Amino acid sequence: MKKFKLLTAMAVAALTVVFASFALVGCGEKDYSFEAENADITVGTSMQFDASKVPPDHDWNSPNGWMIMFDPQYQSELPVKVIVETGNTEYTGSDEEQGPEVTNVGNFYGKGTLMTWKITASKACEATLKLRAASAKVDNGQTPTRVDAVDFSAEAPVKLKVNDTEVALTGVLPGLETIEVTDFSFYRNFADTVTANINLVEGENTIVLVAPERLSVINIDKIIINCSAKLSYTPVDNSDFPSSVM
Repeated sequence: MKKFKLLTAMAVAALTVVFASFALVGCGEKDYSFEAENADITVGTSMQFDASKVPPDHDWNSPNGWMIMFDPQYQSELPVKVIVETGNTEYTGSDEEQGPEVTNVGNFYGKGTLMTWKITASKACEATLKLRAASAKVDNGQTPTRVDAVDFSAEAPVKLKVNDTEVALTGVLPGLETIEVTDFSFYRNFADTVTANINLVEGENTIVLVAPERLSVINIDKIIINCSAKLSYTPVDNSDFPSSVM
């Protein structure tokens, strides 16, 4: 009789584990992607060279004539040129292997420059946010030869705010020791190695990336949120943004 009771108890325990596993599957978490080019992008300002201040008779061909661009008296606080690059391919490290097409937001800097997503959650929950981005931190030589890794714990090139509360982003975007200067796809060596733990409320959530005022060292592909709630948002059409700084 004891043996029968033991077997029965074991069977019940086994069934409990099975049903528990089905319950976990039923309320499992899911990844939701929110593209940078579909965020609400607010363009800020920075101190920049102002060509309108240059005297008409300035000799650009004189020795160091171009150095006027760095003279504070010829600078003004102007809107930055945030760019939305389309039709590019991700970096693969091989000329023979072409990566998938990708659209990213670059030149993301300036006082007051923001990237905002209004995301609706079906319930309140904890979530993990990944920032998928690429380092654009090229060495300071006249001809770039490498791309430096970006350690968010050391320099944090962007800040994250969730429902008006700043949340720490941690992780390192990889660099590249050697690059081909003729192939600028190294700016699109994307990784999702920078993460944050966030709390979502039921209903509308405001997710904001705050740009640095003076330094732009990453290109942003998207954010990825993993959670058990159902998420939705309305993409913003940013097709009128320039695709280059030229």
